[in-house]
Amino acid sequence: MGKHWTLSEEALKNHHTLTKEEHSYWKGKKMPEEMKKKMSLASLGKKKSAEHALNIGKGHLGMVAVEGDKQWLWKGDKVGYFALHHWVNRKLGKPCECVYCGSEKKLQWASVSHKAKRDLNDYISLCVSCHKNYDLRGGVFYG
Repeated sequence: MGKHWTLSEEALKNHHTLTKEEHSYWKGKKMPEEMKKKMSLASLGKKKSAEHALNIGKGHLGMVAVEGDKQWLWKGDKVGYFALHHWVNRKLGKPCECVYCGSEKKLQWASVSHKAKRDLNDYISLCVSCHKNYDLRGGVFYG
């Protein structure tokens, strides 16, 4: 079929010393069809464990195999602003209605305590204008 490559003992020892640039060579590039075919043929016939197959399927669906504090990248309360808002949107979903004016357009999740924390009970659904007023007036609504 094709060439079979073997690595020397020295190459095997140094295999993990690739730089970040070498690992991310294909990032943002389109892999040639010939290379995709070779990679596909290389894994053809090899059995995957049930767990491995499940994780591959989850990856294709955009799901993470391990979530929350069990995930090795979990930062807990030390998370950044955008990551925290992304987490809130994933957990609470899309807001349906502003709790103050009842609007159903341009909704956002607003922190009740005005502190970025991982407490889903600390977020309410507000439209953009109510959210701005809420933040400017320190959590007190004025009509």
